[in-house]
Amino acid sequence: MVNGMYVNWLVSWVKKETINIQTGLPFVLNDIIIPEYRGEVKDLLNAQ
Repeated sequence: MVNGMYVNWLVSWVKKETINIQTGLPFVLNDIIIPEYRGEVKDLLNAQ
C-alpha cells in the first residue's frame, strides 16, 4: 500500500522539475526507486 501524500509530493517534484540533488538534473520518474510509487506517480501524471 502506498502513501497518497507521498505520491502527491513526488508528482509535484516531477511537474515542477525540482532538481535531484544526487543527479543535478530535474527529478524524473526513473528517479523513484520503489516500483509501486513510480507506477502511482506515472498514473497520476498521465491522468492530468
